[in-house]
Amino acid sequence: DGVYQILVKQTNAAGEVQTASALNVTVDSVSSVAQQSLVDNDASTITIVYSETLDAGFEPLASDFSVTRNSETFNVQSVTVNGQSVILDIEGDLSEGALQIAYTPSSSLMQDIAGNQIESGFTQLVVSDGYIRDVKIYADANNNGIADENELIQGVTTDSLGQVILSDDLTSSPIIISGGVNVDSGAINQLELTAPSGYLVVNPLSTLVQEIFASNDAQSVNEAEVILSDALGITLAEGEDLSGYDPISDTSENAIANRVAVTQIATVLAV
Repeated sequence: DGVYQILVKQTNAAGEVQTASALNVTVDSVSSVAQQSLVDNDASTITIVYSETLDAGFEPLASDFSVTRNSETFNVQSVTVNGQSVILDIEGDLSEGALQIAYTPSSSLMQDIAGNQIESGFTQLVVSDGYIRDVKIYADANNNGIADENELIQGVTTDSLGQVILSDDLTSSPIIISGGVNVDSGAINQLELTAPSGYLVVNPLSTLVQEIFASNDAQSVNEAEVILSDALGITLAEGEDLSGYDPISDTSENAIANRVAVTQIATVLAV
């Protein structure tokens, strides 16, 4: 962005110069960013709210969005741009817990009314040990495992389902969260939870995956997930992995056993 002054001068027939007061003009060169999602269960829609008004003539593709809840994938049938909102028409029941949402721009880019193209995507993460609202979120850019103050993401926090939208440049780093309030109990969250880059969830399981991964440079995140799942007896649905697993919304036959394991981890982390 930048502020510019426009100064108008007029010379009459006698050669006299008249100058009007300077007009300040602000040029908006920063594209709008996604800030939050709102679910309407009755209408089966998800509304993504952006920071600035969008140009309705530039709609993204429905295929650019993915909406999941653990192993369940929701079909995005259509997309509409209206004001500051991008409205996703969803096939399926959205009422049973938090959602992971990802937007990856392709050939059809959105644009705000200032003409700035929206080239970056976003991910909606779910933060839970019980859903946790109002957390502090850090993008661990230096990968030292410490929530450095200069890594705090200003003005961004979780809602009552532990959901938060982060742009792709932020989720390319490991995520650290602290503070906030456990929605179920009303207690202040005392745990510092982490997740590897690219994860859709931040919870006790993701925290241990990140710790195992960070402890051995020769080890991949996938290998760390296998080590943890085998050690704790975590059983996931076919095609599912820990990067998107939310124990709270799990309704499978393994849900109770998995939640017991997560509770045990949280107890250890709290010590």
